[in-house]
Amino acid sequence: MPIAISFPFGNTNTGKPMSVIHIYTKATNLRRAPYFFKYGKDSCGNKFPLGGAKFVFYRFADNHRKEYLGINNDWVTSSDPKNDYRILKLSSHKSGLVLLRKYDLTPGTYYFSEVQSAKGFKISSYARHIPVWIPGSLPNLGFSRDIIVNHSRIPPLSAYQVPLAVYYNHDLRIYNCQRRFSSNTITNGKSGGNGSHSKNGGSQPGYVDKGGGNYKTNNANRKGIKGLLPQTGEQQLKFFLLGIALILLGIIIYVFNHRRGEINNEK
Repeated sequence: MPIAISFPFGNTNTGKPMSVIHIYTKATNLRRAPYFFKYGKDSCGNKFPLGGAKFVFYRFADNHRKEYLGINNDWVTSSDPKNDYRILKLSSHKSGLVLLRKYDLTPGTYYFSEVQSAKGFKISSYARHIPVWIPGSLPNLGFSRDIIVNHSRIPPLSAYQVPLAVYYNHDLRIYNCQRRFSSNTITNGKSGGNGSHSKNGGSQPGYVDKGGGNYKTNNANRKGIKGLLPQTGEQQLKFFLLGIALILLGIIIYVFNHRRGEINNEK
């Protein structure tokens, strides 16, 4: 971060200008930790962060056996990772953020796997196998120091704080579709569309939709009640732009009438 200093710089005790100034910077530890964002998609196509979804973290051992990251920073096998108390569970924040912090990972391929979705949403097949690649630390051999999650590079974190710009990276959003509602009860009907596209142009359930946005919906919106419009950021933007257009139109009309009045007065 740039530092601005006004010269001459005076000694706080004597008030005399100083000829030598010592500047001590604060050390910042960068952390390499995998993370992504959990999002939901309703039947109207609105997209919004999902909090409360549960995830586990696993890898494949040499014998192709699936091993899960445990609460003691060990790797364990299990036939029921959702309910196994030995296995570390990660919850998505209300912002959708899922972050694995303070765990040492050796170079290799890992996966996040959703084991419990937010209420009213169904787990997509892609959300069960979110790829993570941990690079080595040999830049002279062409290795990158950036972790890759969902085929997208993620920057390292300072004090485990995710940069604001990363929240707008749509490649890091993993979607779950909302279950269909019948009256006020949740049914097991198929959700309409998965809003997913692979980078190769094909379909991948739960994959990132490039047109996503950070929307907020209330319960009425999520249940798809007819006659109610979702209170989304996109609609607020439309109203804002409409207001600007009306103001500009008013200014143009005023200037036009004012000039026409001046012309009439000159005649």
